[in-house]
Amino acid sequence: MGIEAFLFKAQLRWVGQVMRMPDSCIPKQVFCGQLAVGSCPQYGPVMRYKDTVKENMKKCGMNPSTLGSDSQDRSAWESLCSEAVTQFKDERVAVLQHKRAIRKQEAQPSATSAMGHVITVRGSALPESDCTLTNSLIDDKDNRSVDFDGTVHVCVCVCC
Repeated sequence: MGIEAFLFKAQLRWVGQVMRMPDSCIPKQVFCGQLAVGSCPQYGPVMRYKDTVKENMKKCGMNPSTLGSDSQDRSAWESLCSEAVTQFKDERVAVLQHKRAIRKQEAQPSATSAMGHVITVRGSALPESDCTLTNSLIDDKDNRSVDFDGTVHVCVCVCC
């Protein structure tokens, strides 16, 4: 379990405990209370803990408006929180794997093809024979070649 999912689960468990408290308890009064006097700063209101909880509930696919009623049954609330955090974790892992696959696809180095197209090689040393072939296919003035489709390829050889 990632740290974010772990923190969400702990936060939701604590909020459920606070919501089950009687209205006379100070933690519930502070959590559910509103500021009676004062004004918002010019740049906007400062986020309250309650606002952060609502955002995290939305990230986990929970409805913040039903917090009061859902949290009254302890066992149901714990299972709801566990399922929501598991769903969040699975979605987050899928998104991160997708981003990683895209990054890996973009960063894959390609070799010189038999047709004479020179493709960029970054950060890895080619065998000397490949570098000789690669360098012979490139214009010696500026180390680049142009494909048939107009794509410019730059040779970066670290072994020469």
